[in-house]
Amino acid sequence: RMSRVNGHRSRVIVVNKESSANAVVVCQRIEAGLKEIEDLLRRTVPGLGKLSSHTWMNQGEMIRYSIDSVKETGLWGALFAVLVLYLFFRSVGMTVLVTLSIPFSFLITIVWMFFRGQSFNILSLMGLTLGVGMLVDNSIVVVENIIRHRFGGHSPRAAAIRGVKEVGLAVSLATLTTVIVFLPGMFIGDP
Repeated sequence: RMSRVNGHRSRVIVVNKESSANAVVVCQRIEAGLKEIEDLLRRTVPGLGKLSSHTWMNQGEMIRYSIDSVKETGLWGALFAVLVLYLFFRSVGMTVLVTLSIPFSFLITIVWMFFRGQSFNILSLMGLTLGVGMLVDNSIVVVENIIRHRFGGHSPRAAAIRGVKEVGLAVSLATLTTVIVFLPGMFIGDP
């Protein structure tokens, strides 16, 4: 399209990506291609020495910003979760136990996504953040029940078995309801 920018004639090019393409990669390639074209035209076409290109809206930058924001929010959430765990348990050992389950669950998720050929996006990062919250919540319920049995005089093994038996079904069903809500999202594919 023809347009005017700062009183000068200009051309507007709108580029749309395919639905299966990575928006960030496409935007990076377009930026690099525009710079190459701009340099080539300046060198080869007389009178185009003042040629310049400007990006009006780069969806890749917006996506990168959003992903960075979700990552930062997730890290703050993890930090606060650790603090809450420590305040709740008042035990470094129990806090470390539950905290170590977070990177372990991330590792399992990343391996699953890798073998399914999936990549990270805003939705998957938000899902990981939600998963951490559920993991910490379930861990608090289970560990608190085990601690209650320990204080009741049971051995560590008996307290763990009884504590998990009592709340295991409730925690599993509560998690399963959330999984069922998001399950259809796994079957969404590219057209």
